[in-house]
Amino acid sequence: TVVAAPGYPEAPGTGGRVALPEHEPGLIGFHPGTSHAPDGELVASGGRVVAVTGTAPDFSEAARRSREHAAKVQLEGAQYRSDIGWRERARHAGTP
Repeated sequence: TVVAAPGYPEAPGTGGRVALPEHEPGLIGFHPGTSHAPDGELVASGGRVVAVTGTAPDFSEAARRSREHAAKVQLEGAQYRSDIGWRERARHAGTP
């Protein structure tokens, strides 16, 4: 699940404060669209601000965990993109 900046993808807003939730086992967070403000706070610096990957015994559970954890990322105006893993979701559904 991707937490995207407001205005993504055409004109993603940058500079918004980002607060990450506490780490939970079975979840991996990446934040390629963040940087540190001069005061040390984490801020959005790109379109795809944070990506959360969930692990679980099955794909549906991993996706659910990913969505729930991504919803805990605090960024004003954030968009939540749960469609990023559509190829994998289709593969698990038996779709070519």
